[in-house]
Amino acid sequence: MCLLKVSNLKVVYPQTIAVRDVSFSVKRGEKIGLVGESGCGKSVLSLSLLNIILGDGKVERGKIEFKGSDIFHFSKEELRRLRGRGLGYVFQEPQSAFDPVFTVGNQIVETLLSHSVVSSKKEAKEIAIKYFKMVKIDNADFVFNSYPFQLSGGMAQRIYLSLILMLNPDIIIADEPTTALDVITQKEIMKLIKSIVDEKKLSLIFITHNLLLLKNLVDRVLVMYAGSIMEDGNFKDVFENPLHPYTEGLLKSIAIHKGKKEYLDAIPGNVPHRVKEEDKCPFCDRCLKKMDICEKKYPELKEIKGRKVRCHLY
Repeated sequence: MCLLKVSNLKVVYPQTIAVRDVSFSVKRGEKIGLVGESGCGKSVLSLSLLNIILGDGKVERGKIEFKGSDIFHFSKEELRRLRGRGLGYVFQEPQSAFDPVFTVGNQIVETLLSHSVVSSKKEAKEIAIKYFKMVKIDNADFVFNSYPFQLSGGMAQRIYLSLILMLNPDIIIADEPTTALDVITQKEIMKLIKSIVDEKKLSLIFITHNLLLLKNLVDRVLVMYAGSIMEDGNFKDVFENPLHPYTEGLLKSIAIHKGKKEYLDAIPGNVPHRVKEEDKCPFCDRCLKKMDICEKKYPELKEIKGRKVRCHLY
């Protein structure tokens, strides 16, 4: 069953085309990785899935359907249910997701009551303690009565993840949830997300700039560049045999250790500033395989042996 379907989405700001011609779908239980450099449009796309367009941005064209209904036509009440009960969003900075002047327990109780998950504060606390233990928080009562600033980044991320799970969403969207955490805590959070998603058979959209982080976590990967999806396919196929030159560049930029030295092959140049919709490949200025047609025509997302790629090489 298709839970979420994005069709030809274009999101623009006064001086930037943030998302251009993006189409993909998410099935029930499917785990997808969305990968690309900083500034390529990943976060704008993920927030658009909740019909949250920040600042002066607007959806110029396209459709986002959740369980067959266009979210851009949702009422305020339907959007409130979508944001939490339908799609659970895990932010990059876990502590910024909480209000610092209220205790963790106060905010969880308010959230559960507003979404009608429970009918009393007592019941809300019981559910919170239960889910705290699910995400490996031992001193649950202490944490429930703590303020966000009293918690470490890893603890705050576990609590926020538990709150998302209390709402029982169909899809979890994790926007670089390990960015602000140390390496050991990152590994623990990644393991936790995988175990919960697998156990509850939830759909997952995991957003990151590191392809290697998606290994053993997702079934499928979308490679995004300059607001467009450049490659879409099974993770193993994309990781072992990338079709798009940009995907090749991302994989080569992962650090390789040889003896005591570390080698890093960086992609030359920077993500372009997308002021207008140019009729050329967005990656052509940085591509080592550039052809004449690349500067004259925006490539279509073509299907090749069960995968999709936006490149004139195919």
